[in-house]
Amino acid sequence: MFRLAAERAQDALKIRRARWPEPRHVILLGDAALAADVQTALAAWGAPVARLGAAEAAERADAYTLVIGVAEAPAGRAGWDRLDDAARRGAGWIRAYREDGLYLVDPLAVGDRGPTAAQVLARRRAASNAPQAWQAWRNATTAAAAPPGLADPAAQAHQLSRILALSAAWARGTAGVDETSLLQRYDAAAARLSHHRVLAFDPTPATALSAGAVE
Repeated sequence: MFRLAAERAQDALKIRRARWPEPRHVILLGDAALAADVQTALAAWGAPVARLGAAEAAERADAYTLVIGVAEAPAGRAGWDRLDDAARRGAGWIRAYREDGLYLVDPLAVGDRGPTAAQVLARRRAASNAPQAWQAWRNATTAAAAPPGLADPAAQAHQLSRILALSAAWARGTAGVDETSLLQRYDAAAARLSHHRVLAFDPTPATALSAGAVE
């Protein structure tokens, strides 16, 4: 009887480690309802999860850390830019956020793979048929002081699914091109889910601009 119990415990441990290999852990940013769902799901996998602010997360993140930022309003993304440096040092970095009726999950950033938030924004602007109008809409959306209103349940379900898929790929070391380059976008008004390729790139160094170059 005791042997059977020990074998079952060993099997359960193997399953848990297969879901979430040690010693990898998660730092979760944000107080949105979706963040609580992410924490519950990851804890069920056996992932250690800590809730921290962006500044502390940037200091503590290392190659064994996955940082997940979740925000429903622009104010919730304050300080997220600090995590780009942590990603370059080897930490995993996932961003999920809302812009009015759009619900987005950026590609996983880790090491030299995966775009920064600024690169995702530049790609979205370039893909617009009217970049200036798009930029004006986004500026108005991100500057709005009022809360964005109730979240769309289907949109949050898509965000949660994508966050967990990226988290599992990072933890197991199986993240490929799709995980590190696909932006997920859900338009709640149209109930439409889409994915868009966004590639990371090295910023152009100032020294590369010649005297005759046009900025």
